[in-house]
Amino acid sequence: MTTDPASDPGNEPRPAEHQPAPPPLTPAQRKTRRILLVVGTIAMLGIGVCTALLLLFLVPPTPSDGEMIVKTLSMARLGPLPPDATDVETGGDNSLFKMTLLLRFKAPPQQIDGFLRNSPALQDLPTEILGPRHMFQPFPANGQGDPAHRHYLPDPRHDWWNPLVQTRGRFFEIPPDDDQVRGQVIVDDTAHEVFVKVERGAS
Repeated sequence: MTTDPASDPGNEPRPAEHQPAPPPLTPAQRKTRRILLVVGTIAMLGIGVCTALLLLFLVPPTPSDGEMIVKTLSMARLGPLPPDATDVETGGDNSLFKMTLLLRFKAPPQQIDGFLRNSPALQDLPTEILGPRHMFQPFPANGQGDPAHRHYLPDPRHDWWNPLVQTRGRFFEIPPDDDQVRGQVIVDDTAHEVFVKVERGAS
């Protein structure tokens, strides 16, 4: 025997159960909620401002190549780039505690000499002659450099930073100034190439 579901008392809809309304907030609770809302808003704003400041100071905008050239030469107190300079490369690293700027260019020999003469930072510095008996070369893998030569650390981020001088060249060491800016100028007189490294901050 089939029973009509509509006639089955068990299938009749039950009346919705009445849910009691939550008790109203007391004045003290309302005040606490307002305080928490204000504190949370201030905290979020503070996090946003701190993040913006960190991005501004720790991750400065990347300057153009022209700006990098001017900045490197200016910070090292060197003369302007020779008018016929070619193969110009710039790079470096900038952090909160130290800045390193690198520059390389090629130019005719007479223009390289003019660049050196027009560089205020080099006027009172001795010229260190580089050659087969006193080369400018990378540190060996064991880190033990030959005291007869000068050494440098290659920069893996810039494969063009290779100031190797084995035949004939010149070296200038720029001592730290009042702003802790120091640098090096390496001239390869065989390849007619100039390398500049300038640093500011912790050594």
